[in-house]
Amino acid sequence: MTSEIQLLKLQDLNKLIKQCREHYQNLAYKADVRFSHHFAQLITESLNKDIKDTVIPHAFSIELINDKKLLAFISSSCFWIAESFWPLNSALDDYKKVLDYVKKIYTKEYTNKNLDTLLRKLPLEKEDSLEITNDEKDKWNTAIDIAIADSENNAFFKRFCFDKTWIFLEEDSEEGKKAEGKKLNRGDFNQSCVMLATKMVIASSSKLFNIIKCFSNSLEIREAFAELSNEEEDFREVSLPVKTIRQNNQKGINKIFYGAPGTGKSHTIDQLIDTNHSIKTVFHPETQYSDFVGCLKPSMQNNEICYSFIPGPFTEVIIKALKNPEEHYYLVIEELNRAPAAAVFGDIFQLLDRDEKGQSLYNINITDESWLKYLTDNLKTQLKNNRLFIPSNLSIFATMNSSDQAVMPLDTAFKRRWYFEYKKLDFNNCALGDIPITIDEKNQKIRWSIFAQTINLILSKNSIPEDRLLGPWFVSNEEILDIEHAKNTLSGKVFMYLWDDVLRHGNRHLIFDDKITTYGNLIDKFEKDENIFSTSFIEELNNLTNKESITIEQ
Repeated sequence: MTSEIQLLKLQDLNKLIKQCREHYQNLAYKADVRFSHHFAQLITESLNKDIKDTVIPHAFSIELINDKKLLAFISSSCFWIAESFWPLNSALDDYKKVLDYVKKIYTKEYTNKNLDTLLRKLPLEKEDSLEITNDEKDKWNTAIDIAIADSENNAFFKRFCFDKTWIFLEEDSEEGKKAEGKKLNRGDFNQSCVMLATKMVIASSSKLFNIIKCFSNSLEIREAFAELSNEEEDFREVSLPVKTIRQNNQKGINKIFYGAPGTGKSHTIDQLIDTNHSIKTVFHPETQYSDFVGCLKPSMQNNEICYSFIPGPFTEVIIKALKNPEEHYYLVIEELNRAPAAAVFGDIFQLLDRDEKGQSLYNINITDESWLKYLTDNLKTQLKNNRLFIPSNLSIFATMNSSDQAVMPLDTAFKRRWYFEYKKLDFNNCALGDIPITIDEKNQKIRWSIFAQTINLILSKNSIPEDRLLGPWFVSNEEILDIEHAKNTLSGKVFMYLWDDVLRHGNRHLIFDDKITTYGNLIDKFEKDENIFSTSFIEELNNLTNKESITIEQ
C-alpha cells in the first residue's frame, strides 16, 4: 500500500469543487436525454454491484425500489450532475486511501484506542480549533509526515484534516454558521462533500450519489453517456432484466427463515422474491383456514344481502401461478408460528410435499363449491377432476421467531415439508446509530452494535437461548437516527422486550440495576438520565468497547 500512496497525486479540493461547478454551469444542454440500450445496461450493472435496490432502467430515467418497496426515480437530466461532479468523488477516494494509510501509521506509532474519537473531530472548523488538543494534533501530524513524503500531497492532506472550509466551502455557509458536512469517521463523508458541492436540492440525493460513483468508477460509462443524443426521439422503454432471482426454470420450494428478532429474516426474503410476483400475509393467533384460503362472506348489493367467495392469499397467488406458468410466484408468510399453522393450512397441508420438479407430489379434491367456482371462473378453465395442486412455479417462504411468547409449536409432520435456514446474529451488517446511556452520572453515547452485543454477551453467559438475543436489525436506522429517536426506541421497544419478554421470569439484575423493581421505575430513571444498568453490564460494555477499539463518546 505504501507504493500506491506514494504514487497518488492529491488534488486541491477547493479548486476542484469550483471547477466542477463551473463545468456544470457551462453545459450547453442539461435537460433529459434518452438512454441508449448500451448505456442503460452499463449503468444498471454498475448500480447492481453497489446497492441492494432493485434497478429498473427506463428510456429517460432509472427507477430504484428499496427493501421497503419505496420508489425513487432518477431523471436522466440528473446524470449531467454526475457527468460534472464525478472527478470530485474520485479525488475524495484518493484522500480516503491516504486517510486509511495514515490511520495505520498512527496506530502503529501510538495506539488505536483514541483514534475513533480523533476522527470524530476532523476536519476541524479551523486549524486553531479548541476541539482538538495539542497532543492529538502533534501525533496526527507526525503520522501524516511519516505516511506522506511528497510536500504538496502532505500540505493538501493536512488542509483536508484541519480546514473544513477548504472542502465544505466557506462561501456556502450562512453568515454566523459553521460549514456543513460530515466528519472523517463517517462512511458517508464522500456523499456529504459531493452533494453539498452540487448545491442541488434533491429528495433522493443518496441515489444520485450512487450514480455519481458509477461515473467515477467507470470510464466506459462516461464515454457511453457522452455519446447519447439529446434529440427528440420516439419514446420506447429500455428492455432489460430486473435484478431478481426469478428464473423460468426455478423450482418451487417451501422454506422457513428463523432466528432471533432483528436478524434480517424478512429482508432476506425480499432479496429473493420478485415483488411484482408475490403476495404477503401475516399470521396471528386468530388466523384461520378461511382467512388463508378464503370463504363466503356477506355483502350488500342493491339493498340486499348476498354472499360471494372472498379469496385469501393462498387462493390469490395460486391462481396467478396457474395462469402464468412461465413466471415464478411467491407466497410470503410472516410470523408463521404465531398461528396454529397446520390448522390454518388444513387440507392444503397435503400439497406441501413436492416432487423433484417442485410440484405437489399429491393433490387434493376441492369439495367447497364456492371455492371451486371462484377458481374455475378466474382460471377460465376447469381443474382436472376438481383437484388442486401447487405448481412448480410457486414457492412458499415464511419467517419464524421462536422467542415470541405468542408462538405455537409446529408439529413434526408439518416441519418435515419445509426447508429451514437459520439467520445468525451478524453485527457486521447492522443498524447504524448511537445509543444514549448514563454511566457514573455522565451522559454518554455508544454505538448500537456495541450496546446490543454487550447485552447478548451477558444473556449468553447466563444460558439465555440465542433466539431471545438482540438481532443486528432489532432496531432500524430510522429508529436510532438521532438521540431523541434512540431514547424513544430504547424506552418503548428495547427495554420493554428485555424487561417483559427475555427477563420476565427473573435475572433482570443481569442488565439493569437491582434497585429498579418496576418497569415504570426503569423508564422514569432513564428519562431523568440516571444510571439504570447493572455493574456487570457496565463492565462488559467497557471490555467490549476496548476490545473493539471504540471509545464511548462523551
